[in-house]
Amino acid sequence: MEPRNSINGLKQKPKISRFMRLGSEIIFSSVVLFFGCASQTDQNSTPPPAQTNEDEVVEEQDPQSETRLITLPLEVYLYDFAGEPDYSSTLDEEEVADLVAKANEIYSQAEIEFNVVSIVKKTISAAMFDIVQPEDTTSTKQKFLKIVPPYDANKIVWRTGIVRKMPIPAGGLYIAKLAFFAEQNKDGEFHHTIFAHELGHSFGLDHTEIPGNLMTPGNAAVALKLNSEQIEIMRAQALIGPK
Repeated sequence: MEPRNSINGLKQKPKISRFMRLGSEIIFSSVVLFFGCASQTDQNSTPPPAQTNEDEVVEEQDPQSETRLITLPLEVYLYDFAGEPDYSSTLDEEEVADLVAKANEIYSQAEIEFNVVSIVKKTISAAMFDIVQPEDTTSTKQKFLKIVPPYDANKIVWRTGIVRKMPIPAGGLYIAKLAFFAEQNKDGEFHHTIFAHELGHSFGLDHTEIPGNLMTPGNAAVALKLNSEQIEIMRAQALIGPK
């Protein structure tokens, strides 16, 4: 008798039961389904990118902004004109600190701040400085040059000279790398913006006609703003010293 798994003398491969094949397919499908679900679960468990608004972006940049802050040393000279008390500065150290702090609020737009490193009372004799009359403006700069301390080119430092009022109708003057500031402008008013304005010239900023801009003359009450071009100029100049 021929074996059951042979036909005409040829051996046949054993037949796989339909039930065994069906069971294998079910197991394989289950494995695929399990790993597919696991993969999808992992993907779903990843939180979506956080949606941020403009305020949040600024907050994230705050640490970086702090590293961009440029701090500049500032020497302060309080001028005392012997025999001319009307022109002599009346500010004390606390008032100077307050003046600089208010200027720093404006300069924060450029991420620049001044740090007072010295306050020196500088007495000027009548022989050194003849008070300029309002109608005499031809020699004003030459007379101021005589009372400006020499600048030390070996270090980077900003300087300001404070007087009670200018002997000319003005609230300040920038000359020989020193920003003169008058406690009283030509109208007898005190404006910290004039102080910031004169220091602005030390960065190479010119006068503008932009309303509300720091460098617009005759705009002291509202002169608070700096534009992007001015800020770029200021930050570049801050690294090499006053102009």
